[in-house]
Amino acid sequence: MDNKTNKRSAADFFKSFVPRLSDSRKEFFRKLVFIASFIALIVAIALIIYNFVDSYKTKQLKEDLSSIYHGATSQTEQLGGPSETVTTAENEEQKFVVTDAEGNIITTPLLPGVEALLKLNPETVGWVKIDGTQVDLPVVWRGDPETGNEYYLRHSFLDEYSKAGTIFADYRCKITDTTQSDNIILYGHDQADNTMFGDLDLYKTVDLFYRLHPIIEFSTNFEKGYYKIVSLMILNTKEEHGEVFDYQNYITLTDENRFNHFIEQIRIRSLYLNDIDIQYGDKFLTLSTCGTEFNDSRFVIVARKVRDGESTEVNLAAMKKNPNVLYPDIWYAYSGGSYYSTQPGETLPPEFFTTTETTSETTEDTSESTPETTETTTEETTESEETTTQQTGRRPTESEIAQMYGLNGQSETVTTPISNENQEGSS
Repeated sequence: MDNKTNKRSAADFFKSFVPRLSDSRKEFFRKLVFIASFIALIVAIALIIYNFVDSYKTKQLKEDLSSIYHGATSQTEQLGGPSETVTTAENEEQKFVVTDAEGNIITTPLLPGVEALLKLNPETVGWVKIDGTQVDLPVVWRGDPETGNEYYLRHSFLDEYSKAGTIFADYRCKITDTTQSDNIILYGHDQADNTMFGDLDLYKTVDLFYRLHPIIEFSTNFEKGYYKIVSLMILNTKEEHGEVFDYQNYITLTDENRFNHFIEQIRIRSLYLNDIDIQYGDKFLTLSTCGTEFNDSRFVIVARKVRDGESTEVNLAAMKKNPNVLYPDIWYAYSGGSYYSTQPGETLPPEFFTTTETTSETTEDTSESTPETTETTTEETTESEETTTQQTGRRPTESEIAQMYGLNGQSETVTTPISNENQEGSS
């Protein structure tokens, strides 16, 4: 009897939220609002669960791929996947074959770990890594003009649907064993969980981060490469927000005038100054992700490839905030200020230099007379930051980073080299 009563009570309870024609207008709409709110709640919960699962899968895939690429070559069959094979006439054994976009067989040796990635995704063209961030990822390339710059926005490295997508090169770029575009452009999402290019905002939010991590490692399938960051820019993509700098179209830089214009633009728009020299004929790597400053903004990092025989050391003393950044017009509309266009040989007016910048210059002058300097390797930097993150469950603050590496009140002539051993050795 009690069970029947309980069932009837539950049924009556749910029926009380079902709109009926006999209900008053007020009661009818009250029930509609409740049903709509309930559905919205269910959808919201489903989206939260979906985003959590998608984020977990993205991070897990990153770990698996990183283990394969950086680990022993014996792991090449760990995840399986399609591969191209050819049967030799001598022993009829199957051998992995790499082909270019035209189907020609490439005989140039692959870097360790690349073969396994190619078996998982034949469109793999390299690997990008920035110490101190979660950017340690494979790079893919699809040469189709219609889908080349769209497909991997919502597809994982394993060709499955993914909100995080995959880091991919512009379809117009050339990344082969014999040819490399003058400027290779890589795109990736600015993920809230800091996957893909989500950690690049550290260069905007932590002043010391650029000094600690001025090098990007980008290796093709055939050779390692290191790049010195020369520009970090906040750009607009809509004309109503100001003049658009179409950085994504500067892939071929064989024309010297076009090359010089590109360098001029990335210099005056950079958030930071540096003394890294650039010469006509240099190669570049550009990382592009969404910005958060205004609608359809972009955060773009441009790095110059380390030349043959050149040291990977950089002069940290010259790395400081740019007091006169050329921002999009919409930036000034929101934040105030303006850009001061200087003539050759002209210096900026005093009002462009803040107290912080003046203090920085004073520290630099003092450091020049100080014989002792502190060296911080990229490897040490990464380990210290990861330890703090693991202990606190968050990114280290700027002051914490400064304490880690003794940069509070220390000489600004510190250099952060990647040793020649690291440059020539394997990952």
